[in-house]
Order: sequence, then structure tokens, then C-alpha cells
Amino acid sequence: MTFRKDINGLRALAVLSVVIFHFNPNWLSGGFIGVDIFFVISGFLMTSIIFRGLDSKQFSIVRFYLARFKRIVPALAFLCFVLLVFGYFNLLNFEYQTLAKHIGDSLLFISNHTYWNEAGYFDADSHQKWLLHTWSLSVEWQFYVIYPLVLMGLYRVLGASICKWIILVGAILGFIFCVVMSFLAADAAYFLLPTRAWQMLCGGLVYLYPIQKLRNNQVVAYLGLFILLACFWLISDDVLWPGYMSLIPILATMLVMQAQNQDNLVLTHPVSQHIGKWSYSIYLWHWPVVVFISNFIDQANLWVVFIGLISSTLLGAISFHLIEKNHHFKTYTLGFVATVALAAFVFDRKGIIDPIRPISMSPSNEFISQYQGYNFTRKHEFAYSSECAVSTFYSLNKQFDVADECIEKNVTGGIFLWGDSHMGALAVGLRKSIDENTPIYQITSSGCPSSFEIKQGNFSHLRRTCDKANTLALQTIKAVMPDIVIIANKDKHEELDWAQTARILTKIGVKQIVVVGPVPQWYPSLPIVYSKGDLNREFLTSNKLDRNVVKTNQLMQQLTHGIPMLSYIDVLGQLCVPVDSSMKCKVLINEELIAWDYGHLTDSGSDYVAQKFVLPQLISIQ
Repeated sequence: MTFRKDINGLRALAVLSVVIFHFNPNWLSGGFIGVDIFFVISGFLMTSIIFRGLDSKQFSIVRFYLARFKRIVPALAFLCFVLLVFGYFNLLNFEYQTLAKHIGDSLLFISNHTYWNEAGYFDADSHQKWLLHTWSLSVEWQFYVIYPLVLMGLYRVLGASICKWIILVGAILGFIFCVVMSFLAADAAYFLLPTRAWQMLCGGLVYLYPIQKLRNNQVVAYLGLFILLACFWLISDDVLWPGYMSLIPILATMLVMQAQNQDNLVLTHPVSQHIGKWSYSIYLWHWPVVVFISNFIDQANLWVVFIGLISSTLLGAISFHLIEKNHHFKTYTLGFVATVALAAFVFDRKGIIDPIRPISMSPSNEFISQYQGYNFTRKHEFAYSSECAVSTFYSLNKQFDVADECIEKNVTGGIFLWGDSHMGALAVGLRKSIDENTPIYQITSSGCPSSFEIKQGNFSHLRRTCDKANTLALQTIKAVMPDIVIIANKDKHEELDWAQTARILTKIGVKQIVVVGPVPQWYPSLPIVYSKGDLNREFLTSNKLDRNVVKTNQLMQQLTHGIPMLSYIDVLGQLCVPVDSSMKCKVLINEELIAWDYGHLTDSGSDYVAQKFVLPQLISIQ
């Protein structure tokens, strides 16, 4: 098969879009689509290799697997080895152990399942995961393992023509399955092969069903490119992906590949060709650079981002010339085995806790260990446990409900607690602070903003859970008619219609609505950010504070001003003060951090916020 400059240029476009998106999503909100482009390209190349081999009766499954191993594993294993060396000197114990696990999963090509299992509302910040991007390599490898075996069987039993029809039908059914699963289980649809295979099959269709009238058609090629560029700018990660919208960039990629235009000014430009050749290694190295900047550079300004982009490209070029272009199979195989074994050793030794690794003796390790699994080890009454969270109650009982203890029956008045898991955390302190004779009702649900805007027709599990939780909250409020409703959520308060919420609640008979503003939120997590310095300081100043919640807090003070019967509590403004271009925030209370992860309150934090900020507001309005 002759070298396709257009496909190599598409690789360049794909990797650049992903890299730019990861360094700054605001520059290219739909840049993640580059992964989908890679899948189409992979499907085209694999289908062409397999069918040409089968048609000529020279296809060897062993040669096929060895070729894929040589193409993917050496550069990946080298990156993993470098990360292990880096982690030995720079990562805390739990970070190093986690890195070792992710390296093993990546080299065994099961990391997509790992990150799927880790995904969700309580997921650790992605910028702690040095190899998060390898999920797509795992999907591709799983496809490489299964696809030739299936094609060999179908080809021999049914023949080439029927085999091609099956691939066409498989792509269509796969797309339908992907759309359905994107609504029902978004995380699984994003990370797993069954919902991604259709994209690679679409690449196969380009090879199996060439459209001669489109060949070397520049208008078609530029049309496909225009659609892809439009998707990069118009689509964002707010879109359910890979849902029905993913069909647009897939078809656009197929158009470009069908055109086979080898004189395209964009795709065949020398710069595009070089980046296309380096694309795999650039993809490998860019994400660790992103994670490094996030965790080790205190002020990630525009220049730092540019340096990161350039570094990713240079590292990719070096990796291509030193690793990808050299074919020392035995050396690479030994390197692969050695890296897997070393990762297993690091994981088994819990990050190598030993004086030979000086950082493993740092007090920060013991400090952080206090907050690992914090939410699972708590022994509180139902205030923060599964009984009052609709999301968790459903996972345990398959019912959108809460336990009877969360809603006092046959009483009216009192206080109703409503919100997401952040309200669950705050409820611990509120229940201690509020007079025990006051009835308290509580309905929360993880990841669900408090809103009466029910979005009918959206079948995602999270959306359905949120709709059920908020509907249950409204029904309960009508039944118990509380005097006060207290609302607390994680973030994005400004996206909710507070005037409407106030109108509905006051019409029911609620006398006062108290909206608790967001607490400071730190990424990757407060314990990690705090552990990088003095472990006894009461205040923390760091650019790791999420500036989005600062903006949310400012907007909420304007949006809620003048709404009758609604009070807004500026928690962030009372915990933090501006210092130059950053914020100085109180984070240590009674020798315990205010949050155990990025922003969920600890016992001390919950008590402090409840008693210091919420209780005085309740007293003033009663």
C-alpha cells in the first residue's frame, strides 16, 4: 500500500487537536475529537492490512500481532520507564503506587477499564493520572486482538463479499448501540471497546467501499476538513460523547479519506507531514507534560503552556527517531517485560517505602494517608451516609428514594436540607448545630444540582437520577412544608434559575430559602496541595484553587440579590481573601483540613462552616 500523505496529515490534525485541548480546553473546546479521528484511521489501516493479506492468502495472524507490538509497545514502554524513574525521586508513596498500577494496566492494555472504574463524581482529578490518555491505546489494542480473528473466521466461512456486508451492518448497529449506551452509561460508552468499535469499523468501510467519484476531489477533502475544524470549535466536553453527535466528525474524516487528495495544502504541508510521523509519540508524551505542569509548576501561565506544547512536540520527535524508527525487537521485548516487572514491584511495595527512596520518608506521606478513603471510614449517623443520598440508595436498593429516617413523618415545619454530596458533607455539621427539637429533613444526590427544571427525554442515568431526586425533594417539601430550605451544591450555581426556585418554594409555604455558596475547591486535592509545604500552616495560598468557584461565588452574590425570601451565604468570601493574583484561604481547623478531597468537608470543616456561617444566618431569620 502506497504512503498516504492525506492520512498522515489527518494524524497531525488529530494529535494537534488533542494536545491543544488538553493544555487549554478554552482554545479548542472540541479538541478531544482527535481521538475519534485516530480510531477511524486505525480501522482503515487494519482493515486494509487484513483484507489484502486474506485476498492474497498470505495473511499471518502472528505477523499481524508482532507488527502491532513493534508499532505501539516500545515507545509506550520507554515512556513508562521514564515515569517510573521520575516518580522514584518526586512522587509520594500513594502517588508512586498509583502510577505503578496505571503503568501495568497501560502496558497490558486494560487501562480503559481501569479509568472507567475510576470515573465518576468522586473521581480523583484527572491531572493526577500520568497515563490517563492510554485508555485509547487500550481500546485500539483490544480491537487489534479481536478484529483479525473475527475477519479470518468470517472470510473463510462466508467469503469476502458477505464479510464486507457484515462490517457495514456492524458499523451501523455499533453506532446505534453507542448512542443508547451514551445515554444509559456515559462513562462506559466513552472508555470501552463495544461503544468505540464502530468508529474503527467506519475506517474499514472507507477501504472496503471506495467511492471512485470522490477520489482526488479537492472540494470533498476541504469540505471534510472544514467540518472537522468546525467540530473542534463548536463542540465541547459538555456534549454527551461519543453519542449521536460523534457521527459528524467520523463522517467528515471518512470524506477526507475517501477523497485521497495528495495535494491538499493543509494535510500534505511539510509541517503536517512531520507532525503526522511523530503523532504517536507526541500523543504519548503530551499528557505526562500536562500532568507535570499541573502538579509541579505553581504558576501555569500562558508561557508555561506554550513551553509545554513545544516540549511535547520535541519529546515526541525524539521518541520517534530514537525508539519508533529503530527495530530492536528483542531489546524492546526485554524492556517491556522489565518495565512491567518493575511496576509490579513498586505497586507491591506500596510505592517503595524505604530510606533508599528519600521522599518516601517525608511526613507528607503520613499526612495524606489520613485523608485517603476518608468518606468510607466515617461512622456518622445517616446525615452523610447512603440513606439520604438518592444516588447511593438507588445503587443499593434499585429505588429512587431515601430511607425513612431522612424524612420525619407526620410533622411539619423545621428545616429541609437539599443538594448534592456537598450538602451531604455539610449536613454533618448542620445536624450538630441545629436545635435537636427542630425537625430536619434531608434529600441529596451525588452530582445533582438543586433545580426544579426537569429535563424530560434525557435518558442518561445521572440525569434520570437527578430528575428523580429533585422531584422527590419537591414532593417531600410539599408534604412536610418546612419553614426553611437550605441548599448547598458543588459549583455552577449561576446556571440555575434561583428566582424560579424561590417562587416555587414560597408558593408552597416555605418562609425562607438559604443558599450556601461553594466552599474553596483545590485540584488535584486539598491534602495533596497542602502537603507540598508546611504541614502546620493555617492558611494556604496556591494557584491550585479552582478559580471557577471564585467566579461562581461572585456571580451568585449578584444573581440572588433582591430575590424575596432568599439569603445567600458567601462561604468562600469569608474563608478566603485576595492576595496579589491568588487567594489566601483558611484550610486548617482543629488540626484537620477543611476538606478531605478537592472540596468535600471534613468533620471539622463541616462543623466550622455550619456554626460559623450557616447557624448565624438561621438565627437572624428566625
